[in-house]
Amino acid sequence: GTVLVFVSKDNTRSLAFGSDDIGTQTQTKCAGETPSSCLGARANKLADVQSCELLSCPCDPDMSSLEFVYMKKMMATTMPMCQEGSGNFNSLLIGLGGAALPEYMLKHCPTGTQVDSVEFDPRVIQAATEFFGLHLAPGINEVENNDGGAAVQKRAEQEKKYDVVLVDCFERSGHVPDSCRDKAFAQNIHKILRPGGKFIQQVWGSQLDSTLATYQGVFGKDNSVAQNAELEVSWLIVSTVPQPQ
Repeated sequence: GTVLVFVSKDNTRSLAFGSDDIGTQTQTKCAGETPSSCLGARANKLADVQSCELLSCPCDPDMSSLEFVYMKKMMATTMPMCQEGSGNFNSLLIGLGGAALPEYMLKHCPTGTQVDSVEFDPRVIQAATEFFGLHLAPGINEVENNDGGAAVQKRAEQEKKYDVVLVDCFERSGHVPDSCRDKAFAQNIHKILRPGGKFIQQVWGSQLDSTLATYQGVFGKDNSVAQNAELEVSWLIVSTVPQPQ
């Protein structure tokens, strides 16, 4: 489907998919006034909307807060971990969206924190870079265009290690694809997490029970728990690799 980017008068940017019924996928408040280069006449129909490739619309993301409740709850768990890491903290994000999570982590975590992101749709990567203020930097803030499950498997084979893995991976209508929630996916994430590391994933209620059961089978029943993210519709599953006794 079509990737749509909306720029509001207050310089808030939103991203949505034209074929989806979920609505806004991600949202970022950019600092300052909306650049004149972003402004254009409002189109009467989708076919008349100006191509994003023809616009220059830079953003300095305001990372003083996050727009979505589930992101705030993900960061409530992640922030103490990265701050205790004292600059030796590696995170993996599956599902880039508007890059609010990597930009927030790099703003609030100590220098030396590394964020490794994976995004399936190259158009989302382009939108995040050109409209949402994603600041790519080798070894610090990197993005790979790949399927989430394949990317995690590759990292497991490479024996890479992370302190936290955040997963925000959806197809249409809030459906998590099997490659981002099956047993192999959970096993590979378990392999790449350091002792004490956490795996946090957003799911909707319709897939909560089956996904939680799969993850408890890999991490242990007491080490995978569900948290209500919002209105018992959006949930977080938090799985932990225990520290050795």
